[in-house]
Amino acid sequence: MADVEIKVPALGESETEATLVSWLKQKGDAIDVDEVIAEVESDKITMEITAFEAGVLREVRRQAGETVTPGEVIGVIDTAAAGPRKAAKPAKKAPVAAVEAAPQPAPEEKPAPAPERPADVSAPAAK
Repeated sequence: MADVEIKVPALGESETEATLVSWLKQKGDAIDVDEVIAEVESDKITMEITAFEAGVLREVRRQAGETVTPGEVIGVIDTAAAGPRKAAKPAKKAPVAAVEAAPQPAPEEKPAPAPERPADVSAPAAK
């Protein structure tokens, strides 16, 4: 499939027309999947039109400021012009340096600490 039509989405139950507010891409621009390419506005809402296919904006059939209807084709994306897309490379983990296990000296024995003396409970409290 080489061409994908850009259509005005359904606006709402009672909405039968809208205004093409702006093109965010120009003829010849590359477009990625899910990229916002145009905006339409009705009496009740402003809606972004996103691309469902990657490619190049080959044709603009309606200009900003013109009245459009739901389902109307306002442009065409040439998907063949997109070329092969490279997948994002997964992030590499930093290599872990190999550490040779060196013989460790035996831990020195330390004398056990002296037991703490209990507080003298017979002494009167200082005032």
